[in-house]
Amino acid sequence: MRQKYTTSPSRGKILKEDILKLFPKLKEWNSPDMMSRWEVAKILGGIDEDYIYDVLSIFKELAKDKEHGVHWMASESLRKICTTKGVELLSILKEWVNDENSGVRRIAIRSFGIIGIERFDEVLPLLKESARDESWYVRWGVARSFAELWEKSPEEILPFFEYLAKDDNEYVRRSVAAAPGDNISKRNKKFTGILKSLPILENLIRDNERDVRIHAVYSLTEIVKWKFYELLPLLEIWAKDKDEYIRDAAKESLCEATREKSQEILPTLKIWAEKDNEKIRELVASVLNIVSKEELPEVLPILKDLIEDKNESVRIAATKSFTIIVNGKFNEVFPTLQIWAKEKSMYILQAIWASLAEINKENLIKSLPIFKTLVLNSPPRGVWDKFINSNPKNFLLILNILARDMDECIREAVVSSIGEISESLLLFQIEPILKNLRNDEYPDVRIAASKSWSRIFPSD
Repeated sequence: MRQKYTTSPSRGKILKEDILKLFPKLKEWNSPDMMSRWEVAKILGGIDEDYIYDVLSIFKELAKDKEHGVHWMASESLRKICTTKGVELLSILKEWVNDENSGVRRIAIRSFGIIGIERFDEVLPLLKESARDESWYVRWGVARSFAELWEKSPEEILPFFEYLAKDDNEYVRRSVAAAPGDNISKRNKKFTGILKSLPILENLIRDNERDVRIHAVYSLTEIVKWKFYELLPLLEIWAKDKDEYIRDAAKESLCEATREKSQEILPTLKIWAEKDNEKIRELVASVLNIVSKEELPEVLPILKDLIEDKNESVRIAATKSFTIIVNGKFNEVFPTLQIWAKEKSMYILQAIWASLAEINKENLIKSLPIFKTLVLNSPPRGVWDKFINSNPKNFLLILNILARDMDECIREAVVSSIGEISESLLLFQIEPILKNLRNDEYPDVRIAASKSWSRIFPSD
């Protein structure tokens, strides 16, 4: 039978020789090589229960390690052990909470996130007290352990989340910000106490630190996906907020929720698309590109109205969404492009030009009938430069093809618009096209080509 060692972790040597014979790698616990210490920390998580007390001193020393990776691995290994031996180790870890070293205090605090599942009433006072620890490293651990125990007593823990959400250290605030989302996505604990965290999240979304805001938005997104209909009034308010961060949070969370539950959310988007507030319409315009191809027949009419919206920011958002749809679902939206290309609305035609500037070469060739319709219906004056900036190769390809079209009206419209190009880097590539068109068999094409030549090359 294997001998059980119960040597006090504070007595004599760090490790007894007998333990080193069984686990020789452990002698590298104080190696100057960080990876060796990290490996020791990892091995500790798999130590047989008979030897836990003999290696507690190693845990304590590794908790003091200056390398965060070593400390983190030691903490995770101890937490792993605490899943089966936590209650038994609780009395020792309580002493560690008062250790002079912040790393030791933190490793104990993080273990309470596991032990507290069974002994919540015993660890809660220690967590509350440590929430005011002088070390941000310890407070960070408190926030993470509180997150793991939140469901045990939301009423008792929430005030401390509010307190830690105002912490001077961004890592502490970031842990608070991520807590609601982690409880839903990682721990699958969907309880009403999370909804009470929304005021805390709102403040964290306004935080000065980007990482804190990102984690708060992540939590908001998880809550929105879980309780979409309950959060509709809040999202509508946030969509109109003066703070850009709050508006962006509403947008991002709604986007992610739509990505997973577009059929449920689309009816709401239809209603919001007709709201008087332009910020809400802009939000809808930004989200519509996420829907599935099966929902395009419902979405495109909404998007069309938003592309023609009286507010410029709404039109821009709608045009961006339309461009994303055209690029991602070209075959499905192609019939719509053909119809819209015959429209008289300047905003619709500009949206089509913008979307076609982004497509790949294969779809560009397929789009030739649309380009011809556009050129005749709405000569590309003022849009070529945007096209060039988006994809100069596509621009030159389509320009060469249209300049050789059998229809002289198309050649004339194209060559007339060339004269307004200001992107000088491509002018030398446009020169041979204009030269050919100056010798075109149709007088109107030759005249238009000469005028464009004079505007581009005035010295000639």
